[in-house]
Amino acid sequence: MPLSPEIHNSTNFPFVPSLVNPGKSCAYAASFMLFGGTVLSAQEAVESVSKERNPLVPPELDTHKQPRLHTRLQAPLPPMVLQHTRALGIPSHVRYISYFEGLLRSSGDQWKCNTAQLSRVRVVGGVPNLHQSLLQKGCKLHAVVQVAQYQLPLEAYMALGLEKASPMSKRVGGREREKAQQGKEAAAEALFAELTGSEPAVLHTVFDQLQVAYGGDKQRLPFYSQSDATASTTPSRRPGGPDSPGAAAVAGKSAGIDLDLSAYDVRVRGDCILHLYSEDVRVMSIAFHTAFVAGSGYLQFDAAVVDLACEDKQHKAFPAATKVELFLTPVDDSILLNVQNVDAMLR
Repeated sequence: MPLSPEIHNSTNFPFVPSLVNPGKSCAYAASFMLFGGTVLSAQEAVESVSKERNPLVPPELDTHKQPRLHTRLQAPLPPMVLQHTRALGIPSHVRYISYFEGLLRSSGDQWKCNTAQLSRVRVVGGVPNLHQSLLQKGCKLHAVVQVAQYQLPLEAYMALGLEKASPMSKRVGGREREKAQQGKEAAAEALFAELTGSEPAVLHTVFDQLQVAYGGDKQRLPFYSQSDATASTTPSRRPGGPDSPGAAAVAGKSAGIDLDLSAYDVRVRGDCILHLYSEDVRVMSIAFHTAFVAGSGYLQFDAAVVDLACEDKQHKAFPAATKVELFLTPVDDSILLNVQNVDAMLR
């Protein structure tokens, strides 16, 4: 597949393998095509990769779960019933290709990485039916938030000027000390960006609602019922309290689930993933980058662009109108959220 005009007539082609997930290699190829100018939009890149990656197949076989079924077709089919399978079946991959297009179309200063507090997660449009029971329809939804972190060499930590402050130093000149620390972080951000360009990221869990709010006890998770969407539980400011913290059912036509995380100071920066579980089963995932969060701090995702939920084509688990809403509030930026094992380095 020609990835750029310069190698179109060349016998040397780049090989992009991914043993874990073929969709990742397709995302890399699509992004490289955008960078090389072979295509001019993220949508065109996705369609081009799908066309080259997978030959034409009948619509009934068009599913990213079965990307290789076309190799077993024995007889040619009428052209009008053929279409390309999706090489990029995970919505988060497509979202990041769109991010890359945005970077190419604008100046780098427009997309500045920042820190935000994830205060609320809402699933609207109906309560999903994820409970394994014929008598009860609903789910026990809870959130897990992960942030990409990087392992930096010792000299990078030294460049950041990190150090532990004693209680006395915090009281004496605390404001000046904090200002100086912020200046050191800003000065080291360029070095951090250079190092993270080549080092692999590790997903670090910054919040696990089951563990923090319910002490790891799945029996304490509230059950959100499809038949009683107006029933709610009172949010609690005490993590692990006897009442159900940060959980409520949303009443009205767009009934759903409201997870209030404001009591837990869930801070995210850079590449983030929100996972929604029903008991032990991961049912939805959304990967996003805080640099692409608008000033309002509000993000909305249809079920069709939510990982895992997009596979429910028949709406057996998720109602057709399901949407996921994220509410983020800007806070003081700190690149330390993206530094791996920073506490160990400070000891």
